[in-house]
Amino acid sequence: MKVSIFFADGRILTTMDILAAELVQAEMGKSLRWTKTKGVWTFTKGGKVVATASAAASALAGGRSTVTSAQAAGRNPEASPPKRHIINEPTHALSVRQPWASAIISLGKDVENRRKPCPARWIGKRVFIHAGQTVDMHGLSELRETHNVPEILTGGIIGSVMVTGCVTESESPWFSGPYGWTLADPKPLPFHPCRGWLHIFEVPYRSPAPATPSAQARSKPPKAEQLNCLIIKQPYVDQILAGTKPIEYRTRPTKIRGRIGLVASGCKGDILGTVEIVDCVANEKTGYYEWKLKNPVRFPTPLKFDQRPGCVVWAKADGIKALPKP
Repeated sequence: MKVSIFFADGRILTTMDILAAELVQAEMGKSLRWTKTKGVWTFTKGGKVVATASAAASALAGGRSTVTSAQAAGRNPEASPPKRHIINEPTHALSVRQPWASAIISLGKDVENRRKPCPARWIGKRVFIHAGQTVDMHGLSELRETHNVPEILTGGIIGSVMVTGCVTESESPWFSGPYGWTLADPKPLPFHPCRGWLHIFEVPYRSPAPATPSAQARSKPPKAEQLNCLIIKQPYVDQILAGTKPIEYRTRPTKIRGRIGLVASGCKGDILGTVEIVDCVANEKTGYYEWKLKNPVRFPTPLKFDQRPGCVVWAKADGIKALPKP
């Protein structure tokens, strides 16, 4: 329990922390030195321990009144204390391959199988769950046979979970060993893209707080939307715009949905038409992701835009007020 000691006039003498050490040192003389050893503040003089912080503060309290902090501040001690918002959120993340990251957050997976035991410092702590870039296609196929697997997102934080322990044996159906990090209390979060690392790593991410009316009023108006343009080789662009190629095969998934522009490789700054991305699914047999396309529209003449150099897959089209109508 943290105790505060006050002078008779209500001025705080010390608390059991660093401030206590400084005030006690000022009261007992500059020759007194204070250090922290094994979590305990002690006072030394001439290289010998004189007293602990609590003992020194108690000695200085003689002849002075000890009151509560509420009385010193002039508040009614029987009144309910003011509410405080305590920030207790994780600062580190555990990177897990998909679909197992989503299984932890959404499907009740209470054990994360690892080749090494969980470090003791993380047991009892909450960590973010980071979905890695790679996907276990075989595991995804088996998981879909028994569970309703949610959308597979990769390359970012999808939630948080409490690490409760580490076992070598478990009755959980998710356990396969050799070590199982036991998990509890999963909480989904809005997807936050970030780079992952092996093991547990520190992240600068913080859980988004709900916006207040005042914060919404102060928020800046959203920027004008940009048209995402997908760069594809010929003759595949013509096949998509002709409606004969409803699927674009890629090695990575996409979260982009809706109408996008199509730019042919080598034709910098020319949008030949548009198409809608309606879905993205993983093909376990081929190992590729299928981008489902719909409603292609070819422009009578290519639409010009200022394409930035270095674009390989996507390009942003700025300053386009209206797209040509089909």
